[in-house]
Amino acid sequence: IETPLVPVLAEMEGAGVPFNSAIYKEAIPQLKQRVDYLVQKAYEKASVVKTLQGDPKPFSFDLSSHSAVQHVLFEIHKLPPPPGSESSRRGGVRGFSTRKEVLEQLSSIHPLPGIILEYRQLSKLLNTMEGNLPEYERWTTTQSQVRVTNTEGEVVPVKMTRIKGTFLQTTSETGRVQMDEPNLQCVPNPREVKVKSQSQEGAEG
Repeated sequence: IETPLVPVLAEMEGAGVPFNSAIYKEAIPQLKQRVDYLVQKAYEKASVVKTLQGDPKPFSFDLSSHSAVQHVLFEIHKLPPPPGSESSRRGGVRGFSTRKEVLEQLSSIHPLPGIILEYRQLSKLLNTMEGNLPEYERWTTTQSQVRVTNTEGEVVPVKMTRIKGTFLQTTSETGRVQMDEPNLQCVPNPREVKVKSQSQEGAEG
């Protein structure tokens, strides 16, 4: 059953995936800056409530931790859990999910869930990009050329190199094809990353 797919995967491996190291290197500092900003913004939002509750000390928490986010959203901020967000009870203590769908619903009534959601998206992307993708970069005899939008909003042609990995067709129980060295399946869906200036952030509050 799998044999007819072999030549297709071989051709895909030979072709590779377009990759632009210049854009890659430029994006990482922007992502780091935005992630750091989101962390501080989340701390500020949580600290305001703690201050009103009589605790003026600076407050921080792990935005990647489900239990920490759950504590901040539902116990400190006392946000109303959306229907269906209740998780399994542990030790008789009721818990609530902090999955993407829950944060999206809560973001309509408070800014903190939206901050946490964006942090999760960008930190996942950053962790992937800070890996060893450039090690798999390969120059082709004729560099491919694609059109991308630059920071000024102009569509310009860009020369691309190629990342060439290995496609695996028998390692997944579900039957889907996987990629290894590198595992590009870990890369989140593409999204435009804009790092706002301090004046813009101040205007947003």
